[in-house]
Amino acid sequence: LPFPAPKPTSNKPALKKAPRKTKPYVRPITRSKQAYRYYEIVDKFESGIELKGSEVKSARLGTVSISEAYVKVQGRSAFLVNSRFSEYANSFGGGHDPTRQRRLLLHKSEARAIQQSVDRKGMTCVPLKMYFNADGRVKLEIGVGRGKDTRDRRRDIQERDGKREV
Repeated sequence: LPFPAPKPTSNKPALKKAPRKTKPYVRPITRSKQAYRYYEIVDKFESGIELKGSEVKSARLGTVSISEAYVKVQGRSAFLVNSRFSEYANSFGGGHDPTRQRRLLLHKSEARAIQQSVDRKGMTCVPLKMYFNADGRVKLEIGVGRGKDTRDRRRDIQERDGKREV
């Protein structure tokens, strides 16, 4: 043979890697109960959110409200409107505006899909929940849905009561 056979470098057995967890730890910040009550959610998206340092501190304390918020798509970017991040008491230099619009970090195709869905009659885009992912980043789950009328809400309540009795 023109090349000599490789010699074993060590007699130690190869180390096995620990199995990776299937579901990473997610720490919830807040969720919008009203979104599921007033809207029939058709599609869901996960997005990042652009925050200032004092807003992240406020989120860690859990002083965030997305119950009256909605998502607005302008061009290629989407914004979270009407959300409230309470001021962080220990922030330096004035902190942040609690009700400012916050840019959502979506892929271009996702923003386009949301815009096309919202352009349909009766569809709207609302935030469903906000959480910290396994890497410690703030994520927002947004849903595209159509508004429920009173009959749909009554039917949902009856179904819930029926499940509870069983």
